[in-house]
Amino acid sequence: MFHATPALVINVPSSYGATATGHGLTPIATRPPTAARARVLMPRSPCRPVELVFGRCSRRPRPPATHLAARRMTRTESETFAASTYRASVPVRYPDQMLTDDKLRLRPWSFDDLDAIREAGTDPSIPAGTTVPSRWSAEAGRDFIRRQLRRIEAGEGISLAMHALELDRAVGLISMMLRPQPSVIGLGYWVIPSARRNGFARRAVTLAGDWAIGPGGFARIEAWVEPHNQPSQSLLLATGFELEGRLRSFLAFGDSRSDALVYSRIAAPAHPADFE
Repeated sequence: MFHATPALVINVPSSYGATATGHGLTPIATRPPTAARARVLMPRSPCRPVELVFGRCSRRPRPPATHLAARRMTRTESETFAASTYRASVPVRYPDQMLTDDKLRLRPWSFDDLDAIREAGTDPSIPAGTTVPSRWSAEAGRDFIRRQLRRIEAGEGISLAMHALELDRAVGLISMMLRPQPSVIGLGYWVIPSARRNGFARRAVTLAGDWAIGPGGFARIEAWVEPHNQPSQSLLLATGFELEGRLRSFLAFGDSRSDALVYSRIAAPAHPADFE
């Protein structure tokens, strides 16, 4: 989703509120499961559904088997739906080939990127909407990079550094995080202050979008934009996204709320003859 600053797009898995960035975003709930989906029940656990689906729980072990039957009935419909749809999602993986053009490369984060994290923290809007540290220390910067690397390991999505080829350094972040719906991914990004107005965000969004609905195998990549964020709306339209509509009072920032404009790119729809 998009924050007010054009160079910042924040992104969380939409069924889990603030689980990715920890700053209190609360999108609308997912729709309840159908009768068929309701049969796909997963044991209740201290882990989030995404961790269960990908077989990971880093916080504490699953409860004993004797407790699972009793807990199974307490599972909410939205949790069941989110868990079952994650099973049908495209596997989370880095692109097989490096995403690059003649100016920019998208690559995994490295501990050599600390200068970019430090500078990102000097723009108050970035720490306000992400886990970039507002009070800088080298260890806080390394913790941020570890979190980005763990996202793919936990099955949450993909976080990549924008690497400017001429500068030979990281100048921003772009993320593609799984949505609850099958084969849908959400877009997020930010660019450090000294690297803005160089077209890096536009190049990164183009590279990520082309990969997501092409070799990445996703059916849809989407972005949520605050209505007053005109620069981000223009960027999305220029990179092949289409405006779909407006979700009223959809985004929450602490005690305040905002509408969201929904932009998306989708893979080419199947021809009816494909199903004959």
